[in-house]
Amino acid sequence: MQEVLQVRINALADKLTAQYRHGSGEWAQRIQFIAETPAKGQKYIRIVQDEGNGRGGSVHAFVSLETGGLHKSASWKSPARGRDGKVYAPKFNLLDDASFELAMYNCDPYGSYLYADYKIKTPKPEVMTLIESARVMAESI
Repeated sequence: MQEVLQVRINALADKLTAQYRHGSGEWAQRIQFIAETPAKGQKYIRIVQDEGNGRGGSVHAFVSLETGGLHKSASWKSPARGRDGKVYAPKFNLLDDASFELAMYNCDPYGSYLYADYKIKTPKPEVMTLIESARVMAESI
Protein backbone atom coordinates (compact mmCIF):
# COMPACT_ATOMS: atom_id res chain seq x y z
CA MET A 1 0.00 0.00 0.00
CA GLN A 2 2.75 2.48 0.91
CA GLU A 3 4.64 1.79 -2.34
CA VAL A 4 1.52 2.52 -4.43
CA LEU A 5 0.88 5.68 -2.42
CA GLN A 6 4.47 6.89 -2.88
CA VAL A 7 4.36 6.27 -6.64
CA ARG A 8 1.09 8.18 -6.93
CA ILE A 9 2.33 11.09 -4.81
CA ASN A 10 5.43 11.35 -6.99
CA ALA A 11 3.28 11.22 -10.16
CA LEU A 12 1.14 14.06 -8.80
CA ALA A 13 4.23 16.09 -7.86
CA ASP A 14 5.72 15.56 -11.34
CA LYS A 15 2.50 16.69 -13.01
CA LEU A 16 2.30 19.80 -10.81
CA THR A 17 5.92 20.64 -11.70
CA ALA A 18 5.24 20.25 -15.43
CA GLN A 19 2.10 22.40 -15.20
CA TYR A 20 3.95 25.15 -13.33
CA ARG A 21 6.83 25.22 -15.79
CA HIS A 22 4.63 25.10 -18.91
CA GLY A 23 4.35 28.53 -20.47
CA SER A 24 6.22 30.23 -17.63
CA GLY A 25 9.37 32.25 -17.92
CA GLU A 26 12.90 31.08 -17.30
CA TRP A 27 12.58 31.86 -13.57
CA ALA A 28 9.90 29.18 -13.20
CA GLN A 29 12.14 26.42 -14.52
CA ARG A 30 13.84 26.04 -11.13
CA ILE A 31 10.51 25.46 -9.31
CA GLN A 32 9.81 21.83 -8.47
CA PHE A 33 7.11 20.05 -6.49
CA ILE A 34 8.53 17.32 -4.29
CA ALA A 35 7.16 14.87 -1.73
CA GLU A 36 9.03 15.04 1.55
CA THR A 37 9.91 11.81 3.32
CA PRO A 38 7.87 11.64 6.52
CA ALA A 39 9.68 11.44 9.85
CA LYS A 40 8.84 8.61 12.19
CA GLY A 41 5.45 9.16 13.80
CA GLN A 42 4.17 11.66 11.21
CA LYS A 43 0.63 11.21 9.91
CA TYR A 44 1.09 13.11 6.63
CA ILE A 45 3.47 13.45 3.71
CA ARG A 46 4.00 17.05 2.55
CA ILE A 47 3.98 17.95 -1.12
CA VAL A 48 6.22 21.02 -1.19
CA GLN A 49 6.77 23.65 -3.86
CA ASP A 50 10.57 23.92 -3.78
CA GLU A 51 11.89 27.27 -4.99
CA GLY A 52 15.28 25.82 -5.91
CA ASN A 53 17.22 28.22 -3.70
CA GLY A 54 17.90 25.85 -0.80
CA ARG A 55 15.50 27.64 1.55
CA GLY A 56 12.49 25.42 1.00
CA GLY A 57 9.23 26.80 -0.24
CA SER A 58 5.58 26.41 0.58
CA VAL A 59 3.42 23.39 1.28
CA HIS A 60 1.07 22.60 -1.60
CA ALA A 61 -0.83 19.76 0.08
CA PHE A 62 -0.71 16.98 2.64
CA VAL A 63 -1.34 13.28 1.97
CA SER A 64 -2.53 11.08 4.82
CA LEU A 65 -0.32 8.02 5.32
CA GLU A 66 -3.26 6.10 6.79
CA THR A 67 -5.99 6.80 4.25
CA GLY A 68 -4.27 8.30 1.19
CA GLY A 69 -6.49 11.40 1.45
CA LEU A 70 -5.20 14.54 -0.30
CA HIS A 71 -5.68 17.60 1.94
CA LYS A 72 -5.32 21.35 1.39
CA SER A 73 -2.58 22.83 3.57
CA ALA A 74 -3.20 25.44 6.24
CA SER A 75 0.43 25.93 7.23
CA TRP A 76 3.82 24.28 7.01
CA LYS A 77 2.85 21.80 9.72
CA SER A 78 -0.82 20.94 9.27
CA PRO A 79 -3.69 20.49 6.82
CA ALA A 80 -6.68 22.83 6.79
CA ARG A 81 -9.25 22.35 9.54
CA GLY A 82 -12.89 23.29 9.87
CA ARG A 83 -14.49 25.38 12.61
CA ASP A 84 -14.86 22.26 14.73
CA GLY A 85 -11.09 21.74 14.69
CA LYS A 86 -11.22 18.57 12.61
CA VAL A 87 -9.27 18.15 9.39
CA TYR A 88 -11.55 18.60 6.38
CA ALA A 89 -12.60 15.43 4.60
CA PRO A 90 -10.39 15.04 1.51
CA LYS A 91 -11.85 15.52 -1.97
CA PHE A 92 -9.44 12.97 -3.44
CA ASN A 93 -8.03 9.67 -2.17
CA LEU A 94 -4.77 8.66 -3.85
CA LEU A 95 -5.22 4.99 -2.89
CA ASP A 96 -8.51 4.75 -4.81
CA ASP A 97 -7.94 4.31 -8.57
CA ALA A 98 -10.89 6.43 -9.74
CA SER A 99 -10.20 9.19 -7.21
CA PHE A 100 -6.50 9.25 -8.13
CA GLU A 101 -7.40 9.63 -11.81
CA LEU A 102 -9.72 12.53 -10.97
CA ALA A 103 -7.00 14.17 -8.87
CA MET A 104 -4.52 13.89 -11.75
CA TYR A 105 -7.08 15.37 -14.16
CA ASN A 106 -8.15 18.25 -11.87
CA CYS A 107 -4.85 19.20 -10.23
CA ASP A 108 -3.17 22.54 -10.73
CA PRO A 109 -0.03 24.02 -9.13
CA TYR A 110 -2.05 26.69 -7.31
CA GLY A 111 -4.17 24.27 -5.26
CA SER A 112 -7.62 25.43 -6.37
CA TYR A 113 -8.73 21.82 -6.83
CA LEU A 114 -8.31 21.28 -3.06
CA TYR A 115 -10.90 23.88 -1.99
CA ALA A 116 -14.22 22.65 -0.61
CA ASP A 117 -16.30 24.54 -3.20
CA TYR A 118 -14.28 23.35 -6.22
CA LYS A 119 -16.43 21.58 -8.81
CA ILE A 120 -14.66 18.38 -9.82
CA LYS A 121 -14.31 18.03 -13.59
CA THR A 122 -14.78 14.62 -15.20
CA PRO A 123 -12.43 13.78 -18.08
CA LYS A 124 -13.66 12.94 -21.54
CA PRO A 125 -13.29 9.28 -22.64
CA GLU A 126 -10.17 9.92 -24.78
CA VAL A 127 -8.46 11.57 -21.80
CA MET A 128 -9.29 8.58 -19.62
CA THR A 129 -7.25 6.33 -21.91
CA LEU A 130 -4.21 8.58 -21.37
CA ILE A 131 -4.75 8.54 -17.61
CA GLU A 132 -5.19 4.77 -17.69
CA SER A 133 -1.92 4.33 -19.59
CA ALA A 134 -0.13 6.56 -17.05
CA ARG A 135 -1.59 4.49 -14.22
CA VAL A 136 -0.40 1.26 -15.80
CA MET A 137 3.09 2.75 -16.22
CA ALA A 138 3.14 3.89 -12.59
CA GLU A 139 2.08 0.46 -11.36
CA SER A 140 4.80 -1.27 -13.38
CA ILE A 141 7.50 0.66 -11.49
